[in-house]
Amino acid sequence: WQIGLGDLYYAKVDLNNAETHFTKARDLAPDSTTARLKLAELRLMRGDFVDAMAEVNDALRLDDQDPKAYFLKGWIHRMAGDTALAISSYRTATERDPGYYDAYMALARILADQHDTLARHYFDAVVDMRPNSVEARYARGLYQQEHGLDSVALADYAFIKSVDPNNP
Repeated sequence: WQIGLGDLYYAKVDLNNAETHFTKARDLAPDSTTARLKLAELRLMRGDFVDAMAEVNDALRLDDQDPKAYFLKGWIHRMAGDTALAISSYRTATERDPGYYDAYMALARILADQHDTLARHYFDAVVDMRPNSVEARYARGLYQQEHGLDSVALADYAFIKSVDPNNP
């Protein structure tokens, strides 16, 4: 119940109370990764990369196969400005869970920012994972548009219009 209460406070952006309840949950269940990963995300939101990474690493010591832990590790690295380590962590997340949409999307966006042609394959993968996702179609369409593949971009934008006609 501490996790649930922490989630409620986190959703209300009451980070102090959220942290209190996530910390209690961690203390009550020291072998669980859930509270540690919640604390890591909260501390990341505060810009406390060192403590966020410490929580993720503690979670990985408990379960080194947890894709969410690797995703959070990638997010921390990215926010701290280390895209090489972010890419490595996101790739590990996708290896642990080949269907991890958020990790594929993060990789696609980083690689697109670096003008790496592999970005296209990651954008295609997110659309394959969630073919009806406006987010996935828009991200891929924008990437294609920026790379001169207007017909592919137009197809994604047309799809968005067909499933969400009120989308601006």
